[in-house]
Amino acid sequence: MSRIENKHVQFHYSWVICGACAMMLFIAMGLNSNVFSVYQPYIIRINGFTNTQGSLLVTVRCLLAIVGMFTVDKICACFTLRGAAAMGVLLQVISRLIFSLSDSFGMYCFASLLSGLAYSWAGTVPISILIGRWFRRRRAMAFGIGTTGSGIATVIMPPVITYLIENNGLKLTFMLEAFLTLLVGVAILLLIRNWPSELGIKPYGYAASEGSVSENEAVASKASLTRGHTVGTIEWIMMLSAVVLLAGPAGPGFNHLTVHYTAEGYSSEMIAWFMTYLGMALIVGKIFCGIINDKLGGWRANFIIGAALICGQGICCLAPLGIMAVPFASMTLLGMGLTMSSISIMVWARELCGDIGYDAAVKWMTLFYSVGSFMFNTIPGLIADSTGSYVPAYALFSVFSAGCVLLIQIVYT
Repeated sequence: MSRIENKHVQFHYSWVICGACAMMLFIAMGLNSNVFSVYQPYIIRINGFTNTQGSLLVTVRCLLAIVGMFTVDKICACFTLRGAAAMGVLLQVISRLIFSLSDSFGMYCFASLLSGLAYSWAGTVPISILIGRWFRRRRAMAFGIGTTGSGIATVIMPPVITYLIENNGLKLTFMLEAFLTLLVGVAILLLIRNWPSELGIKPYGYAASEGSVSENEAVASKASLTRGHTVGTIEWIMMLSAVVLLAGPAGPGFNHLTVHYTAEGYSSEMIAWFMTYLGMALIVGKIFCGIINDKLGGWRANFIIGAALICGQGICCLAPLGIMAVPFASMTLLGMGLTMSSISIMVWARELCGDIGYDAAVKWMTLFYSVGSFMFNTIPGLIADSTGSYVPAYALFSVFSAGCVLLIQIVYT
């Protein structure tokens, strides 16, 4: 095969891998986590569960997701990335089938346990490793595209699932989701390859970096600790602390947006449309933030993305004004700022820990992000019960966002 043909195939299939990653996150985070909130009111009402039991289903999933983060690197090493993705998708299918057959709280909890492992084994960590293997240049943009799957699911699936439940019942809807997951999973397995060498090609950007660092990598390396500097223990503690702080605004801060704005008098219909808008803003934001990380390097991009996150959380505190400009402005900024929990973590892992330490850094930062999200999950509700408003919680999350940016920029300096 000629060099031109090789380059054509190389460019093409690297981006096919990127699309397969988007499909993985459509399942592992989109259907598994983001869209599950649509089911919860129906599960509670139909089965006569309490609100606490409904929340426990999410807690169980989060706990097993943390367990999955501890094991995902071993699963990938033993069964390859493709095998880990297959196991994650299979667990997701089984969990939905069990949900469809459940008639007790114990069965619902068991299904949630399986979905927690699926979240880890077919989620952010294997996607990060795949993008790292297939891209030498434009990794951040590729990762941004590869993580749009969760946003696509958030935009498309809630009205579809609501319609199906209302017209066909909860059990059939879970079965249909299991079938959809299986179809997407088959497509993923047909597309994914563990290494470019399996197709006889090089990673995207390899030719441009032979003998010299590519232009985008040179820009990024200006702010990188990999230039003669090793990340020490104190810097690791600061990095992981930054990720834990980030989990507050990006986890429970995101999950409580709907209840926050409705509690301040905005109609449910209006906020539903704004959440759809936020899903679209996240899709665009992930791609945009991937591009600016590639072009400017993580250190400069952190200022832009971090400012959007801080301001987005801060504007949420203005909800008592009751004007439409407030949710519009906050969700526009959050569409960019929330990408720090996905795009930026991958960039930090690469730029601060280098290619050799990349896989381990992604694993541990993703793990600590999950732990932080679990730790702060009840904070908004507790604050709202004590003060009668979620505004103080979003003020706190704005401070968390600023603390995260400050810590990570100190590590970069």
